[in-house]
Amino acid sequence: MSRVFVTGASGFVGSRLVGRLAAGGHPVTALSRRPPRESGGPNVRWIRGDVTEPESYAAELAEADCVVHLAARLTARRMEEYVLANVKGTESLLETCAARCPGMRRLVVVSTVAAMGPRRDGTRLRETDPCKPASAYGASKLAAERKAQDFAFRLPVTILRPAFIYGPGDVRGAAYLDTWLHSSPRNWE
Repeated sequence: MSRVFVTGASGFVGSRLVGRLAAGGHPVTALSRRPPRESGGPNVRWIRGDVTEPESYAAELAEADCVVHLAARLTARRMEEYVLANVKGTESLLETCAARCPGMRRLVVVSTVAAMGPRRDGTRLRETDPCKPASAYGASKLAAERKAQDFAFRLPVTILRPAFIYGPGDVRGAAYLDTWLHSSPRNWE
């Protein structure tokens, strides 16, 4: 079984991923800035730390076969806050992986479709479309993707861009969907 290191492990997606990996028998090291709501079971080792502070996780990271990078700032008042968490945090993780994990099999950087920005012409986004983020969050995630691409010659990097994440227990996505569904159809573009 792969030993998996997960950043942002106590978040909405991270907590579910940790549970699924552990239930599948994978030993998981779960990095989080805050204590988890649940332990995740006997296959999960929680460490308290921050992706911007490699000294808080470097030793545990070195044991991983795979890394899933979910840690991110979703809302902020200033662009600098997005940059610190999303860009510098990703860069710190990548540098630490490159220095400490020579045998890593996969590093998954979870980004967002917001890094691409919306299409204004009514057509669907394609992976080959130029990126034009419309938000500070999207711009920071695009910058983080570019950092990951810079390391692709040294690390087995995969970048994922989920479009919309929601589910049981989510308050953000549900509120967004409710607003969208109750808006005028002419605003759906």
